[in-house]
Amino acid sequence: MKKFLTMTTAIILGTFLLTSCGKEDTNESGDTKSKTEEKKEVTNKVVLNTVSMFGGTDPSAEDYKENIASFEAKNPGVTVDDVSSTSDEAWKASVQADYQVGSEPDVIFFFTGADAKPLIDTNSFVSVEEIRAEYPDYGSGVSEASMSFMVAEDGNSYAVPVRGFWEGLFVNEDLFNEYDLELPTTWENFMTAIEVFSQNDIVPVAASFADVPHYWIEHLILTMGGIEGHKADLKPGNIDQSWVDGLNLFRELEEAGAFSVDAIATNNDAISQLFRDKKAAMIVDGSWFAGGIEDKDTTIAMAFPSHPDGEKDPTDIVAGFSSGFYISRSAWENMDKKDAAVAFVQEMTSTESLTRFARVGGAPAGPIEAPTGLTNLEVTGLEFSSEAKGADMPVDSRLDKEAWNYMVSNISNIVDGTLTAEEVLERAAELNK
Repeated sequence: MKKFLTMTTAIILGTFLLTSCGKEDTNESGDTKSKTEEKKEVTNKVVLNTVSMFGGTDPSAEDYKENIASFEAKNPGVTVDDVSSTSDEAWKASVQADYQVGSEPDVIFFFTGADAKPLIDTNSFVSVEEIRAEYPDYGSGVSEASMSFMVAEDGNSYAVPVRGFWEGLFVNEDLFNEYDLELPTTWENFMTAIEVFSQNDIVPVAASFADVPHYWIEHLILTMGGIEGHKADLKPGNIDQSWVDGLNLFRELEEAGAFSVDAIATNNDAISQLFRDKKAAMIVDGSWFAGGIEDKDTTIAMAFPSHPDGEKDPTDIVAGFSSGFYISRSAWENMDKKDAAVAFVQEMTSTESLTRFARVGGAPAGPIEAPTGLTNLEVTGLEFSSEAKGADMPVDSRLDKEAWNYMVSNISNIVDGTLTAEEVLERAAELNK
């Protein structure tokens, strides 16, 4: 049977197919069963408190609900009390606060990297290595290549991923057809589209620089520096030129009429709706954005175009695994909840659950059956993310939080000329401890 993994796994391993996760064991009756599917049933009455970012318009929200229902059916002694929300900065802060005051969930689907570091440093999470010492099959449905993205600074892994992500350019293809425009696969096509749409009262690119300029930071640095430039460290006095050139493109694109007149003041919800309502031709976002798009037939996704003066390979993208399921230390040390928490993560990372998560947006963390019945949007997203020759994690996954927040909050100042890209990056570098 055809199985597939994410583009990022293929890059790391140099292969598109891994099937070693499903070794079969034979039980006493002679039946075979996969270790990946083997889970311990929880029979005592337990309320498991879980938190995730499978909320709002996340494309996996419904699939996550199905996975929870499947878990409760298999474990009648456990009731899952889940709270899922959109993963904005306010939500991240609320998660940190819950752990500080002792009201943390038993299991949480949360980010890795800089966002998780404070919680790891305070021993709020249990490492995968510690869990596997008692539950050897924990997370066995997930490939080792996918798990490699979960390694923290201390060398241990704490999260188990279920889906990867990609970021790219979403395009209302019907608007391009209406104005007889080539798709923005090149910078020349991209700039031509900006000119034509701006002359016809259509916002070329929906963007908010006061709220979520994150994806633009990623892609403008990537288009100028390629993968290597994108990976460059941000250190005082040693800022890669591609970062300066990339952030300078904000002002160039603004002067070319790429954005709406209120891009500096509007918010992410407004610009997302602008794109969905076909009042904007393009938007830069991540695979999760697909869930909020109703018209999945004339909306497509593609890699951000390469600047002619940049180093980006046309296929290079921002992608990887940046989140996963964590078990809280408090649940691990609670004998009434320990088994339930492990069983829950096992269910969420089973082949059955990973297949559900892969139906929309993102890519699976382990080998699954190839999804069928995909929409045009989902097909194009899978195609361009699978064809990438290079991929890198988002910049904020490795920057100090204070440095990243400073950069994000000053993009509007670069756009309107109040500050230069060099000034913003130098200060961010000073804050990047």
